[in-house]
Amino acid sequence: MNGVDTRWFYDDVIEVVGRAGEYLDTIMVPMANNPETVATVDNLLTQVEANNDLPVGGIGLQAQIESPEAMTKVADIARASDRLESLVFGPGDYTANVGAAGLTIGSGGGYPGHYWHYQLARIAHAAKAQGLQVIDGPYAEIEDAEGFRDSCRWASQLGCDGKWAIHPSQIEPANETFAPSPEEAEKARRIVDAYAEAKEQGKGAVSVDG
Repeated sequence: MNGVDTRWFYDDVIEVVGRAGEYLDTIMVPMANNPETVATVDNLLTQVEANNDLPVGGIGLQAQIESPEAMTKVADIARASDRLESLVFGPGDYTANVGAAGLTIGSGGGYPGHYWHYQLARIAHAAKAQGLQVIDGPYAEIEDAEGFRDSCRWASQLGCDGKWAIHPSQIEPANETFAPSPEEAEKARRIVDAYAEAKEQGKGAVSVDG
């Protein structure tokens, strides 16, 4: 859908949900600058669902954090609607809105370190406090495979659950980064088993590989 501050927003929701609502899982809310923006979409969506005999509340929302206002109010945005499923960082518009250096979306413009550390950490804390997923935005330097992998790894380490892939070549490295490795899955199983065994034995603590 187009942004709430455009003249096309309400027609987008009415037309798309009215004609194809039964096939929709979520709607992306761009420029979710404040909780009122999310609430506006929620309220209109509720009416459209009811008018089209769709389950009210059945369509989720994803809110894009793309401006300094949104970053400042991100905790309130995360609480704005029961429909919210994720917060999505939009590095392109965010860069433009804060006047930061960089003309390639998501790359960081040569900054010596992780350019988006603060932003992703802030979004992750706000989202996880409400049980929401966190999705990192696109990395537009498609030919820079290593840079994309680094971007995925850093996002994962900060608590992101996934990252947008805007080219087929980015799908595999994104899945590899955000999915647990076989070794991690095996260790997780051993931790669960060790905890269950310790609980049966009345132990207050247990150690695995340590």
